[in-house]
Amino acid sequence: NGATIILSKSGSVRGNHFHKKTIQHVYVLSGKMKCLSQKPQQKVIMAIVEQGDLVSHDLLESHSFEALEDTLFLVLSSGLRTGKDYEKDTYRLEVALSDLV
Repeated sequence: NGATIILSKSGSVRGNHFHKKTIQHVYVLSGKMKCLSQKPQQKVIMAIVEQGDLVSHDLLESHSFEALEDTLFLVLSSGLRTGKDYEKDTYRLEVALSDLV
C-alpha cells in the first residue's frame, strides 16, 4: 500500500514498535544497520543488514533499527502505515528491544 524512503544517520535508532494490521518490508539501499525483532512470546533476534538486504516484519512483530553508519532504506508497507494513517497502526514498546538482548 505504501513506500517510504528513510535516511538514518549513524547512531540513530528507529522503531521500537509493532503493528497490528501492517506487514512491513525494509530494503537497504546503502549503509548498514543492526536490526532487532521479536515475535510474540519469542526471544529477540538480531541481524546486521546492509546494502541489498531485505527484512520483513509480520503482524505483531516488534522491531527496531540502529544505524551503524548513515543508512538509506526503503520501507514497503502492506496495511495502514501509509499517508495520513502512518501512525494509526503504530504501537510503541514500553521497553526497547535493545534492553531485552
